[in-house]
Amino acid sequence: IPSLIKGGIKFAQNIKVKYIEVCFFEMECWKCHKESHVYFINRLLSSDGISVPYNNASTNEWEFNPMVINAIKQYVKAHPESGVKMGEIKPRFSKTVEKVYPSFGCVYCDSIFGNHFIQDATMEIMYSSNNLPKARIEIREDISVPANRWYKKD
Repeated sequence: IPSLIKGGIKFAQNIKVKYIEVCFFEMECWKCHKESHVYFINRLLSSDGISVPYNNASTNEWEFNPMVINAIKQYVKAHPESGVKMGEIKPRFSKTVEKVYPSFGCVYCDSIFGNHFIQDATMEIMYSSNNLPKARIEIREDISVPANRWYKKD
């Protein structure tokens, strides 16, 4: 209550995203049966420390946004100790949905990791793992998203 009275508690209608919190996990390739990493975005963070869960973000297309892909590639390259091995993210043809869409691919054979399988694995991991390893990756472009939340000002 003292923080609220002194103006230390604020309401943020929107935030400028400074960081994305990414969770990497391994998936077995359906074709070559080797393990490759894929990721999901867990939350978005402002420079003020305001956190917005990704599922509340204004778009569901952040994973394949070129700016996000580049930031993640740079992170993986700068942190070889993480052991992350990711295939190229690019448009691929899916026989299941009979169309081309941006997708994760196997680092070894470049086969598509279909969205349906990625979503199933992501949901299972999100709701069954309490202690997911997370990487905080800086976003260098100005992107605003709705926050609609209270936060404590530092």
